[in-house]
Amino acid sequence: MTITINSIKRVAERKESSKLAREGCPVAAIGADLPRQPKKVRAVFTERLEEGLAILAALVPAKAASRRRDVAIQLYSAMVGALILARAVDDDSLSRLILETVARALKSSGGG
Repeated sequence: MTITINSIKRVAERKESSKLAREGCPVAAIGADLPRQPKKVRAVFTERLEEGLAILAALVPAKAASRRRDVAIQLYSAMVGALILARAVDDDSLSRLILETVARALKSSGGG
């Protein structure tokens, strides 16, 4: 599953968001383990991440390509971080609050 602004908003809006936050995004699930993986695995991850960032950057309403890429990196990082934190806590209310807060921040920043 690829992370998108809409996907994190959909997760945040659902009551079962803590369950959904535990499922889905493989980047949030395995990201911390990637530095210990063989170079070939990291190369594939890098390639797929670049593809995802390019897709996200194309959706960013900035004029300069470098600015779109910067914003895409910020958005992607915020979404992955939110999912990691939401998955890590054992409190469904806090999990939901993390996702909702990040979704609101991304939306108000023009990211969604």
